[in-house]
Amino acid sequence: MSFRDIAQIAGSAMTAQTVRLNTVASNLANAETAGSSEADTYKARKPVFASVFQQGGLSAGPRAGASVRVLDVVESSEPLRKAYEPDNPLANERGEVFYPNVNPVAEMTRRVSRPVAVDDSPMSSPTVLRMTSALHYMTAAFAVFVPLAAGLYLTVTVAWTLVQRMILRRRYPLPITAD
Repeated sequence: MSFRDIAQIAGSAMTAQTVRLNTVASNLANAETAGSSEADTYKARKPVFASVFQQGGLSAGPRAGASVRVLDVVESSEPLRKAYEPDNPLANERGEVFYPNVNPVAEMTRRVSRPVAVDDSPMSSPTVLRMTSALHYMTAAFAVFVPLAAGLYLTVTVAWTLVQRMILRRRYPLPITAD
């Protein structure tokens, strides 16, 4: 696989992530935008991704590769939130105002988490997904234990050096010189 192939694969992934983050930003920006009817109200949007394998698929051996394509950005089919606000200028004749079907907590979670592929690629197997979800915990454990190990190493090294100096000074005392 050439560097150009690798760059194209990485570029397609970055483009897909840009679309994902833009839809999350759009959803968050419009989360509290009111509308006077269901047709006028903003609906949450979600990108649809697909893995596209290079010619030969996985049987191509070391030349195998895949890229990510954004197939579409679809509107959510979840119902809109309806509120009774007769004083709102956007209220309809029944005093109802419609709000988007955007859950800000879910959108923030979607912003920081990676999308899970739901296709037949080897990376979507349950074992691989369990391993990648455990990476968060392994990173936290690494961040905790590395400083502890470094501190322990420094403590032991300093203590050992002091003990060595003490033993050497007892065995080989420095000559006292008269000045």
